[in-house]
Amino acid sequence: MKINRPLKNVCLLLLIASAWCCAEETNTPFPQNAQEGAIAYAKYCALCHGPNGEGYTADSATALNNASFLATATDTFLYNAIAEGRMGTTMSPWADYRGGPLEEQDIWNLVGLLRSWQTIPTIDVSDAKIKGVALRGEPVYAVYCASCHGPKGEGASYMSLNNPQFLSDASDGFIRFAIVNGRPETSMSAYQSILSTQDIHDVVALIRSWARPAVAGPLLFPDGNLGDPVLNPDGEEPSFLTDELYLPLDTLTEAVQTSQRLIILDARPPADYVQSHITGAVSVPFYDVESYLDQLPKDTWIVAYCGCPHAESTAAAEALQANGYDKGMVLDEGFEAWVEAGLPTSSGPNP
Repeated sequence: MKINRPLKNVCLLLLIASAWCCAEETNTPFPQNAQEGAIAYAKYCALCHGPNGEGYTADSATALNNASFLATATDTFLYNAIAEGRMGTTMSPWADYRGGPLEEQDIWNLVGLLRSWQTIPTIDVSDAKIKGVALRGEPVYAVYCASCHGPKGEGASYMSLNNPQFLSDASDGFIRFAIVNGRPETSMSAYQSILSTQDIHDVVALIRSWARPAVAGPLLFPDGNLGDPVLNPDGEEPSFLTDELYLPLDTLTEAVQTSQRLIILDARPPADYVQSHITGAVSVPFYDVESYLDQLPKDTWIVAYCGCPHAESTAAAEALQANGYDKGMVLDEGFEAWVEAGLPTSSGPNP
């Protein structure tokens, strides 16, 4: 399941083309082994989406076992969502060609697991015809949708609707069905008795108007060599509380700005790190911490962060603790709080 890190830095365009070709030509280019998928799910997905796909263990992590969702989501939709993620959100790309740990077969096994949770027959929504006007949909969306999904579909307490990867895979019928029928047993209500047919068509048209070309994820990733991961090696040791796991943003900010000695560990998958990370942070994905232990000193404070806002970073800190690190902490508010505070960030494969 794990690939050699040096291969992640090779620009294998044929590999990417092959992955997309397989996903587009057929829903099942590989056998779907749900049992193998369950192993991968427990390692990579459960901490955000819940042990059984119930969702929202981490903020905005949708319910994956929802019957209505699975009945209308094609295997290709599910495959692409896992492989490519939702760039710009907390849903990371997991495919190996995007720096993740999953090969094609692994992703199809995950699709098989999700499909095993489907409890109602598949509903083909691909041919739904939408006759709406985006401008008319704006006031309807503002009243009924914006509080959960953001004023422009950017996401709020629930998933983003303007994400280019989502809109490239979701048909008009898929979106319409979700609005009409909701997602039972979640906070997504059914609007068929609240909105008129025309209102729903207009909202779908508005959401579709947000579509833009999906930007391909990065192809260059950290090579696994952390170098010297310690920031300010000659600085004073932070006076963090040893009986606390979660560190407030202000406390970490003060430690960085006063040049205190510490390590900042980005626990997200590499594609997120390359897109943007705290300046000086090293990439140590939460699912692979043990591979980096020989490069992480035990006598230095390590502050892990992620974006969800602390599910992955908590897993990383717990892995450190299990291996005898008693100076591991988690940035409580997560990466987005750091960004919103205007604190230094960098992009690319290096700290």
